[in-house]
Amino acid sequence: MISKDILNYLQENKEWIFDGIGAAVLTLIISGSIYLTRKLFLHRSQKNQNVSKKYYNNVPKFNLQNLIGRDDALKKVHKKLLNGTKPVVLSGIAGWGKTTIAQAYVNKSLYNKSYNRIVWIKGGSINDFLSSFEIDVIEKTDNIQYDNMYLNNIIEKLKQYGGENLLVIDNANDIYKLKELITFINNSLRWKILITSRTRPDSDIFTIIYSKVLTDREARKLFYNFYKKERNDKILVEIFKQIDYNPLLIVLLSKVGNRVSRLNIDKILDVLKSDSINAELLQADVEFKGQEIKLHSFILSIFKEDIINLSEIEKSYLRYFSILKPIDIHIDSLVLLFNIEDKQYINFIDILYKLEKKGWLISSNDFYKMHSLITTVLREELQPNEENCNLIFQDSDSIIELNGRYSYTPFLSHLIHIYNIYNFTSITLKCIMANKIAKAYRYLANINEAEKYGQYALEMINSNPNECDTIRDKVYKNLASIYRRNGNLSKAEEFALEAIGIRKYRKNKKKRIESYMTLIYIYIRKGEYEKIEEYIDCAKEIASTLKPDNYLLNYINFLIFNISGITELKKKNFGEATEMFLEAEKYGKQYNPSTEKYLPSIDISLSGTYKDLAICLFNIMDYTESYEYIEKSIKIREYCYPTEYQSILLKNTYKLRERIKKAIIYDEIDEYDEIDEDY
Repeated sequence: MISKDILNYLQENKEWIFDGIGAAVLTLIISGSIYLTRKLFLHRSQKNQNVSKKYYNNVPKFNLQNLIGRDDALKKVHKKLLNGTKPVVLSGIAGWGKTTIAQAYVNKSLYNKSYNRIVWIKGGSINDFLSSFEIDVIEKTDNIQYDNMYLNNIIEKLKQYGGENLLVIDNANDIYKLKELITFINNSLRWKILITSRTRPDSDIFTIIYSKVLTDREARKLFYNFYKKERNDKILVEIFKQIDYNPLLIVLLSKVGNRVSRLNIDKILDVLKSDSINAELLQADVEFKGQEIKLHSFILSIFKEDIINLSEIEKSYLRYFSILKPIDIHIDSLVLLFNIEDKQYINFIDILYKLEKKGWLISSNDFYKMHSLITTVLREELQPNEENCNLIFQDSDSIIELNGRYSYTPFLSHLIHIYNIYNFTSITLKCIMANKIAKAYRYLANINEAEKYGQYALEMINSNPNECDTIRDKVYKNLASIYRRNGNLSKAEEFALEAIGIRKYRKNKKKRIESYMTLIYIYIRKGEYEKIEEYIDCAKEIASTLKPDNYLLNYINFLIFNISGITELKKKNFGEATEMFLEAEKYGKQYNPSTEKYLPSIDISLSGTYKDLAICLFNIMDYTESYEYIEKSIKIREYCYPTEYQSILLKNTYKLRERIKKAIIYDEIDEYDEIDEDY
């Protein structure tokens, strides 16, 4: 700019430039322009030199224009670093922008001006630390003694820099190697330390900042920063939900979508729902941090080394998690679902703790979950199947039943999730899963959904009679109970008789008893008392073959007296019904001395006995004792029923309690003969 002005001036004043005054003026102008040019050059050189001095090694550059929704995180990092003494860890799952925040922090003058020197280390081990420097004083070798000398030499070099300095350790994903490195540095160097990690280190050593979930507005802005086609904010939110608002996936999907002509926002959502991130249509090459990558292989590569370092037992538990729905699961439910025995419990929670610290699981207040991105990766890398996840696919049926029928309900969403996402190689296993879902829905009185999944199971049996023969009796028995509950008694009878026809040739006496009881309850609804007696006699015949101390004998006696009581109650013989229910109570009223919990399989049936006893006593106007029994029934049901379903499942029980209260207050006579339906 100065040189151009000089030339213009010379052109306009060429007539007098050669006289004495003009020459003097020209000399002054040229000297001044040289001086100003030199000052400008020196200023720029000094500025570049200062930046170079600040960044001790190869600190990555970052375009601050690409920073979206991270201002609060940067402020928090800065505050924690300057005001605290412990290393600050940005912790979160891969792709949550931890490295982005760290890069922005060291590149933004608002923050980096607080430090005289900034050093950037990639990886959290001592070897990673050594590899990040080039110092010729001591040659690096594989000899530990010389490596220690090399390390000490680096520390001594860094100690020379006074004032406030910053060490950034990026992607420190081995928590034990990170602790080793930090222990050494803290004993030798008084620098501020910022760490990015997928792990969750101990808060007594580190100050932890967990990655914040992007808001809808921030996520949309990030997506549209790279996607330049149509806008569709409503569908975009559904895409974000599919990927749990993961910033890395938002960026990669936006770039792929922008590049592939067949993809638009609607299509991206459809592809994610059907095939997840491994869909072929999403694998176009896109630029990311200076390299061409494919979405699926890139995501897998992030976790590859960490997966290799897992122990076999850790892999087993992670396989289980990978096929479950990625939602919070309470530790008690995991113990039940994974069939953890008491002697294994401490070891189990220790392993979960380690998996959380390594970043594979997220936990809060005894609830654990796996991020949906990790479930996608592990389903591919650990290959869960019917054999290595047999506990979840098949064994859980007996495990859950042993803990009472309503222990199914916490797993209903997981059963549905597995049924929908897993590519079953065994039609028998898929049939088992459909029947489990139908059973869980039946227990929750959602008869429409129960019938839907029961029909799925039936269709598989009819289409594959040989493969599904072993599950046929369970499906028939379940359908019988479902149709009884929705009032289709002819279909209920048909399926109950089919189940009995199969089970009468099998050795499992408990299953035969259950089938008899299912049919008896149907005949109670139909009022066919002769058939009730016929099948009670069948149950008694089985009872006669059992030893006196057999638990099943106690169970059968409980059921027989209970059925007899229900039969008399239906006939409005309230006195006789009361006697039968009191006999049933003798067999059903058993507790586990160690926990004072009701025995499984009898718990809900016993609560039904108490409710029916309350009805009988209500009708013979013994209101006080009636109220005592309805309270006993409610106590058991509130313990056994899932909290979120109690308002539905206990509705009629609460209603009866209010009627009894009213009768006690007003001493009114009001016949009530609605028998309990929860059997």
